[in-house]
Amino acid sequence: MLIPDTVHNLTYCCKVSPCGRFVATSGFTPDVKVWEVKFSRSGEFEKVARAFDLTGHSSGVYSFSFTPDSGRMATVSKDGTWKVFDTAVEFTKGQDPTVIMSRSYPWDNNQPSKISISPDGKVVALSHDKSLAFYSVVTGLSAGAVPD
Repeated sequence: MLIPDTVHNLTYCCKVSPCGRFVATSGFTPDVKVWEVKFSRSGEFEKVARAFDLTGHSSGVYSFSFTPDSGRMATVSKDGTWKVFDTAVEFTKGQDPTVIMSRSYPWDNNQPSKISISPDGKVVALSHDKSLAFYSVVTGLSAGAVPD
């Protein structure tokens, strides 16, 4: 079985997509690496192959999240920003994901934050220590917060 080298130096986050098609990792490097997991028609594991990278951050990515169909992914980075990517691409034909929203967050970026994207891909929730904030993916504006 192939064990993918994440090349992150330190891996901060690893997740299987809700659709089960992808495995992704993030870490010390400023990207998220996404692999496609292939199975035969009978359900036997065949291989893991690099699908695409989510790029655009300037520092390590603390956390990321998939929508249920894996058509969007959200990331939060040590660079003080969160991003949402359109990942509904034909990566086998060379298409790359694109950033559809990028904004900064108000907390100390030297402490890890986590991110989750809503099932419809329109809202992200960011957590940091005891704080929780929501942002619109459409406008990038704050959609509310839960105080400490």
